[in-house]
Amino acid sequence: MKKYSVEDLVKTVVYTGVGFAATATEKVQKTIDELVEKGKMPADEGRKVVDDFVKNNEDRREEWEERFKSSVKSIVDRFDMPSKKDYEALTKRVEKLEKAARAAKSAEATRPVVKKAAPVKQVTKPQSTAE
Repeated sequence: MKKYSVEDLVKTVVYTGVGFAATATEKVQKTIDELVEKGKMPADEGRKVVDDFVKNNEDRREEWEERFKSSVKSIVDRFDMPSKKDYEALTKRVEKLEKAARAAKSAEATRPVVKKAAPVKQVTKPQSTAE
């Protein structure tokens, strides 16, 4: 099963919104073209309606995108999730620690094993008794 990141989710939502806007623009354009063909609307007025619709859509898209980004940031902050910068810093730190651990283990494996000598027992001479 494929795992999706928050970034993937955000992209999907944004692309879906762009798709809806494009579809709506095409439908408005088609409707205006039909009205112009039937003589119910002058061509220059039809162009103005479509241009205004596209401009309004673009303004709303930018506003919606900012609101969405703000909402995502609020969610991330609320759940105390690390930022991308924090995540990357932690990843680098873990990689560095793993490298140091491997180096220490490797150094330990190549170090010759030295057996400690058994402690030497001191032999004491028996003391002579005074006569």
